[in-house]
Amino acid sequence: MSATGDTSGSDVNKPQRPPELLAPAGTLESALAAFEAGADAVYAGLSRFNAREMGRNFDWDDLSRLSAYTKEHGKRFHLTFNTLIKDGELEEAAEDLAQVMKLEPDAVIIQDLGVLRLLRERWPETEIHASTQMGTHNSAGVELLSRLGVGRVILERQVSLDELESITTAVDTEIEVFVHGALCCSLSGNCLFSSWIGGWSGNRGKCKQPCRRRYYRQDDEGNKESGFLFSPDDLSFLDMLDHLTRLGVASFKIEGRLKKPDYVSRVVRAYRMVLDSVGEDPGSRLPKEVLSEAKNVLAGSFGRRWSHGFATEADKKELVNPAASGVSGLLVGRVRSVTADGFTAELSRPVNIGDRLRIQPKQGEEGPSFTVVKMKQLTEPQKTSSSGRNKSSLVYIESRAEVQAGNYLYKIGESVAGLSVHRDRMPLFQPRIVVDLEIGFDGKRLETAYSVRDRQETGGRRSFELESEPARNRPLEKEQLETLFRQTRTSWIRAGRIEAAVEGDWFVPASRLKTIRRTFWEWASGQIEKAGEKDAEVAEGGAWSWKELLANRTDVDLPADKAPPVCKRERFAEGGAFKGVVCVPIHNIDLGRSVELELPFFCPETGLEDLGNRLKQAYEKGFRSFRVTALYQFELFRSNLAGAEDLQLSTSFPLQAANSLAVSELHDLGARRVQAWIELESEAIQSIIRNAGNFTEIEQYRYGAPHIFVTRAELAGTGWVTDSRGKRFYLEYDEDPAMYILYPDRPVEQPALDGAAFFFDKTKYDHPELGKEEQTSSFLFDTELV
Repeated sequence: MSATGDTSGSDVNKPQRPPELLAPAGTLESALAAFEAGADAVYAGLSRFNAREMGRNFDWDDLSRLSAYTKEHGKRFHLTFNTLIKDGELEEAAEDLAQVMKLEPDAVIIQDLGVLRLLRERWPETEIHASTQMGTHNSAGVELLSRLGVGRVILERQVSLDELESITTAVDTEIEVFVHGALCCSLSGNCLFSSWIGGWSGNRGKCKQPCRRRYYRQDDEGNKESGFLFSPDDLSFLDMLDHLTRLGVASFKIEGRLKKPDYVSRVVRAYRMVLDSVGEDPGSRLPKEVLSEAKNVLAGSFGRRWSHGFATEADKKELVNPAASGVSGLLVGRVRSVTADGFTAELSRPVNIGDRLRIQPKQGEEGPSFTVVKMKQLTEPQKTSSSGRNKSSLVYIESRAEVQAGNYLYKIGESVAGLSVHRDRMPLFQPRIVVDLEIGFDGKRLETAYSVRDRQETGGRRSFELESEPARNRPLEKEQLETLFRQTRTSWIRAGRIEAAVEGDWFVPASRLKTIRRTFWEWASGQIEKAGEKDAEVAEGGAWSWKELLANRTDVDLPADKAPPVCKRERFAEGGAFKGVVCVPIHNIDLGRSVELELPFFCPETGLEDLGNRLKQAYEKGFRSFRVTALYQFELFRSNLAGAEDLQLSTSFPLQAANSLAVSELHDLGARRVQAWIELESEAIQSIIRNAGNFTEIEQYRYGAPHIFVTRAELAGTGWVTDSRGKRFYLEYDEDPAMYILYPDRPVEQPALDGAAFFFDKTKYDHPELGKEEQTSSFLFDTELV
């Protein structure tokens, strides 16, 4: 394999415009509330294939209304398509994307490498943003994604401020960061917590938020305690927007697609207020009066305690407070008694009709929420309860929500004034015809050839004489032609893929190019209209299958009678007979050459240079087999071992490969063996073997104790942890990479699949605690990843 890899895409320069304020939109009403409060853009998803599938999300008509609104008002919307997708879902995913592309989203946020490949091949003009679920945490990861065609990277939320500054300095790709909202305690894309306890995967938008529950811990000395051991405070960078702006961050993202319009409106208004006060002088500070007013606005958003997240080492130490409940909202009372139609509550703070309340069980898990429609005190209905902060009162609230006596009541939203625009009066977006264009210029003639997307029979060619002269400086570039001709000046036509080529160095006055551009589009639109395409329904995409993207692959030389390759992962290489490859951490470069070296899945920006040097040293010592556990590592191979043709790369957990297109992408980066994603069920893995096993070895995670939770936050000790249902986990601290890591109480063990290579993780086999467990779990192998 070549360490350079064969990739497409180009670097994207940082924007010169002010930072974008990007708001969450679980519904059209939330999107409108965000825009009216000052958001520049919103991110929203359909009911499937997005990281908040548990929420309400958009239907097709509302997403169409959103698109029409943003185009008319100079706003933007980013489509969230950021979950892992299985082979059996790729067809439906491609169909959904084909429909959504008609709405012309300003960007698509993705997690899955297969979706990245799908977008790049089918809709190359699409702006692609890498979700935080991809776990990008250093400049090498950003550069790799940029080479794959990603225009913006949403960084891992556990990147510190110092690391962020180093990353923005090192790369030209746009960087987006979360500035407000709930935090995941685990590294993004590394969390199996929810799927382990119940089969609901956070990597599929169905997280049950187990980190917010109460747990019971016993350390190695037998000391016991209970609390919300993994529940972090909320993030708020309101007072740091000036610093983030000067670092060159392109977009400030607010979390909260499960939130209601009142929350979105308050948070956006507060951040807009502060962002507009940021001065251009690097030495200027945020005005105190503006910051104070914004904090007052933000106080009504009913979140958890605010924090700076993982910004500094001090922040990491204070982020998780086990004594603080993991729930969000304002505590307003407690349920006294329950009837068939509602409940009596003792309130300690005011509650209004129209407010949103959440019922909170004592155990700490997320309870049901509802809107107060009817409420009465004593016998008369009340618009507002008479209780205050220091005076309690009994109120009867009608609700069919599941509730028990003793449950707590939290206010999570308030009634708000109506929006200036009503959804029923908003027009649907009118899809435009997409025209792909090829342009060539040789100094004398400019040749054009267009075709209507997915209707290749509609197209044409035209040649234009164009006077030019040899350029003394600043010759005509192909990018200038592509940018110029993207302006169709026609409301019902949109330029799609534009590929230009210029032979020689020529100077052409801009006025002549604009005249030809105008003439071309007038001619092309006339031709398309004559062909009857203007009023025709936009094409569905024609007969096409994602499997076409797997064509022309080089087959792996694996004889049918050959035993499946086996890799055993250990902390240190052991002696004795073993028919396979032993995998050890890369710092063990003094071991024999037959050992496979594993790179760390997390490497902070400050560690990239050292890790690159270790790669060089290992190669010089004769090592050729390496195990890749994160995307950034492909960039390290390219930059440190450029031109090396004899590397043997295998990918492994927690690097995600949930479908055959993702395997294909990793194959093109240089992987000769790809481990199927550990959450997949048997049929999903077998599908990958059938569809991608002809060009890449597919590896199955047969045995081991994978981490199910990893965090840089400081937690309250280590040892055995138990939830309220009796499920056990083991928490330990690893000094390298300085993280707390949670393991299941028993190893994963799965039956062998035909056609797969096998991976055995023995690093916890001799653990003084985990090694005692004789029972194993097949994880989701025999069920289904939902």
